[in-house]
Amino acid sequence: MSDPFFLEMVGRLADEITLRDYSVLLNKVIATEPGWLERIIQSHRADGLLVIGQSTQHEALNTVADAYRPMVIWGAQIPGQRYCTVGSDNIEGGRLAVARLAARGRRRIAFLGAVDAPEAAQRFEGYRQGLDRAGIAFDPALVVPTPYTMDEAGQAVAAFLARGVAFDAAFAFSDVIAVAAFGALKAAGRSVPDDVAVVGFDDVPLARHGAPPLTTIRQDLRSGARAMVDLLFRRMAGEDAPSTLIPVELVPRDSA
Repeated sequence: MSDPFFLEMVGRLADEITLRDYSVLLNKVIATEPGWLERIIQSHRADGLLVIGQSTQHEALNTVADAYRPMVIWGAQIPGQRYCTVGSDNIEGGRLAVARLAARGRRRIAFLGAVDAPEAAQRFEGYRQGLDRAGIAFDPALVVPTPYTMDEAGQAVAAFLARGVAFDAAFAFSDVIAVAAFGALKAAGRSVPDDVAVVGFDDVPLARHGAPPLTTIRQDLRSGARAMVDLLFRRMAGEDAPSTLIPVELVPRDSA
């Protein structure tokens, strides 16, 4: 919950919900044993359910989607999905990030992040497509599995740097990972953007106050939160409201 992306999303959802004279019940799911979602639904504590992030729970969400309609997920649209999602165009975001780095003459572009969850997998696919469009060969050695938290991300990037793999740019799954990379690069005597150009994803306030300010892919969380709540209330009223894809945009700053 300390991740600035989640804090901003929860805040924007709460604003939209309270405008409709409803209250917000926040439930942080830690243990995801089978049936965790059914237990939340069967508690009958809420009129509808918003889930931030699919993580690895696609099957759990699909299992309840047919019987429980007032549910909207922030996440990626993926094949076989039966639940309603609102999410950013993650593939286009990856393509934009790599295009920015390639336009700056960078040819050894690392990907910093995980690829196990749907949103992460789509950003990685955008990275792959961006390399292809720029005529840059994909190198698996430049894929750096990186946790989502600041400290762990910094340690993962530091370990990557210690291996001595040559790279001159990085596309990070999130702004948090990108800023963590700043610290690891500085500790290794590498400067941003002279030695390594960096692009993040999200455009949380942290990005604007990085050193240097972070070039990133902006998710429109205001529009996303409004769409999630609109779709939820339509589903609470019995409509079969469809999934929605939110456009992204490149925000150029000093890091790339």
